[in-house]
Amino acid sequence: AARDVMREALEAGGAAGHRTGPAPVKRTYESTQTSGPMPEPEPPQVRTMTFVCDLLSSHDWQVNLQMLSERCELTPVAALAAAADVAAATEGGGGEAAAGGGGGIVGLSFQYQTPSGPKVVKRGQVKDAKRHFAHQAQLRLSLPSSPNVSVKVFSTGRLQIAGCRDETACVEAVKLVARAFNRILEQPDCRELLRRQTKGGGGGG
Repeated sequence: AARDVMREALEAGGAAGHRTGPAPVKRTYESTQTSGPMPEPEPPQVRTMTFVCDLLSSHDWQVNLQMLSERCELTPVAALAAAADVAAATEGGGGEAAAGGGGGIVGLSFQYQTPSGPKVVKRGQVKDAKRHFAHQAQLRLSLPSSPNVSVKVFSTGRLQIAGCRDETACVEAVKLVARAFNRILEQPDCRELLRRQTKGGGGGG
């Protein structure tokens, strides 16, 4: 009879979802330290860096981002790969030529407004973005040390550079964007790439 009562109590407790045994003992912080080997965290590593740079020294200028997106010269990825092979074959020889021949602008995207609505310009190799902003053009650069660099060009001439692994790659990215600006300005019908901002008058004086 006692066994039947015990069995019924166990079955009732199990059916109700209650624990019939003793409550588990909570492990303290000291017990976790002595229970086994503790994982050791790895030292922090810098994988990529983000930089901000003002391409124009004066803030009185404004960049025509639509013209930049339409006239910016892109470098084919195949040409970059060929240049990298030449640089690897001549490594140790012409350092400057090898360093300058392995990078370029491989894609860009920009959105601007038209009477019929927003229009997105995509050229070269760019990632599909859910949102585009009218006040910036996004360039994609490929450098020997940083193959996937993103440069946001704002209408004020400010650059936001992400994806560089060191400061040297950032400097090279700024040089590539500056060369792209200069090539556009060399075209006779592209003088409007840079516009001087007109500031409202502040009254007499």
